Amino acid sequence: MSTTRRGFFLASAALAALARPRRARAGDLSIRVEADRTRVFVGDTVRYTVEISAEDAARVPEPILPGALDDAFDVQGPFVGSSSHIVAAGSRISRREVRTYTFEIVPLRAGMYDLRAFVPGPGGTRIASNPLRVEAVGGATAQAGAGSGAAAGAGRDAQGFPEPTEPRGDVFVWAAVDRDEVYVGEQVNFTLDVYERNRFVNVQIRNLPSFKDFWTEELPEASERRVTVGAVPYRVHPGIRRALFPQRAGDLVIGATEAVVGLRRVIRSPKVVVHVRPLPAEGQPKGFSAHNVGSFGIEAAVDRRRVRAGEPLTLTVTVRGTGNVRFVDPAPWPPIDGVRRYDPTVEVETRVDLDQAGRLVIAGRRAYKFLLIPRRAGTIEIPPHRLSFFDPAAGRYRTVSTDPITLSVEAAGAADAAAETPPAADAPAEGDAGALMPIWTGDHVPRATARAPWLTPRRWAAGMAAIPLLVAGRALFGMVRGRMLGPEEARAAARARRMRRARLERLPGLAGDERRFYAELAALLHEAAVAKAGPHAAGLPRHRLREELGKAGVPADELDRFDELMDACDAARFGGAAAGSEDERRALADAARALLLRGKLGRQVVR
Repeated sequence: MSTTRRGFFLASAALAALARPRRARAGDLSIRVEADRTRVFVGDTVRYTVEISAEDAARVPEPILPGALDDAFDVQGPFVGSSSHIVAAGSRISRREVRTYTFEIVPLRAGMYDLRAFVPGPGGTRIASNPLRVEAVGGATAQAGAGSGAAAGAGRDAQGFPEPTEPRGDVFVWAAVDRDEVYVGEQVNFTLDVYERNRFVNVQIRNLPSFKDFWTEELPEASERRVTVGAVPYRVHPGIRRALFPQRAGDLVIGATEAVVGLRRVIRSPKVVVHVRPLPAEGQPKGFSAHNVGSFGIEAAVDRRRVRAGEPLTLTVTVRGTGNVRFVDPAPWPPIDGVRRYDPTVEVETRVDLDQAGRLVIAGRRAYKFLLIPRRAGTIEIPPHRLSFFDPAAGRYRTVSTDPITLSVEAAGAADAAAETPPAADAPAEGDAGALMPIWTGDHVPRATARAPWLTPRRWAAGMAAIPLLVAGRALFGMVRGRMLGPEEARAAARARRMRRARLERLPGLAGDERRFYAELAALLHEAAVAKAGPHAAGLPRHRLREELGKAGVPADELDRFDELMDACDAARFGGAAAGSEDERRALADAARALLLRGKLGRQVVR
């Protein structure tokens, strides 16, 4: 083959290699997506984040968003941020660029949506992110239609709260209850929200409403959402949510809330009036408590049914249901024949639940634990306990009851029988106020023999004589130690080496705390460099310190590695760059360990 043809083929091969698309290295380009919630109501706001990272800032591409965002979501954004991470792999240190795209997306209809994103890959391919599915459920219309009574109808949100029907300017405070007519002790929910058209308005709540004549329980905060009030779009910022239990009948007023917009403008929420009806007198049990309003059940159990006379057992009576569980009144406990019963310990657990209409309700349990001691052998029955409550959904009183419990009590043993033997006829009865204790004579009083004191005159004299001997021995020990260990300067240098070595060994353990890690790594490297170069190197700038280390015999490759580690510390501490992950900081610690323990920089300084 001629020289001309050989050159032509070589040039063609080079051009083909340049034209061939470059294959992305593993880990060179990656994409990740996440959402702050994966199950929301229609109209709620979801924060959706796309994070793209590459080793070269110029190679970070724009994300390819999922098609579902165009079809079923209202999208605001993106808000773009960027950062960089320092990656250490052995002696190689590189910088990885990360770009973050944050969107606020609002589902417009119910459904399950795949929100995986993509970035362009080599050769016209796509690199997919991690799987992400977001489910949108319900919606204000669907939830309102599913409810009943006050929770149904137009102009109410997903929890049955009435929404404003007319716009009230660029920002206003809205307060409402999910029902405006209830019985005494019946739960009513309160909400306080801020409606605004401009999301950059500074709104501060100046005072919260007073809930006089109500017992209150906190409810979970709602999420930010968007609504249309009279054809005007608003962004709704949730304020507070409370479950209220009215304590008396009448028109109870929840006062207005004030908020400050900007610096001077004051706005107020509307007052809320709750019409509270008294509990009906027809069918009301005698001594009925107004706290027993809701829906409850009751059950009883013992830890064992076969015991011996005089042995304790535990009876637990539990009230469960929805309502003001914290103050439910179980009424007087029925007597138990043949059993001594002590006052109970009470345990209360509450939670927030959803009723059949999707409304938030307070539920939980109240448990009473009794200590019982049977006084006689035989069969003992624990009678049922009845609990009466008013069911506002049915509009009538109801009574529930526990099941009776039968105990099988065996006779006590011989020793117990002796203890249970009734006193003689002339002995005073238990609890007799006139009974006197038996007279104690001197033989009944315990006596103790006094011990001789430990500090005797002889021991005192021996101790005082030993003090000069101890002082002289300490001085002699110091002289011998100085001759064996050498001068103080050498011992101080050895102590400094041991301390630096210990700090180097502890460095990987600080990788979880980025501020302490980079500060400790920079201090340790600088201290080792000054110790190697000599005391005159203290306070020198980096380039002068490098020159002094070169004069001290440190090779150029170690000096380059020293500069890379110091640059990484300075970038994380002062340069505004991201501090990297914990694994990246551990890699930096390993690189510093290799430099100081195997290089000339650490000789006679760390080891």
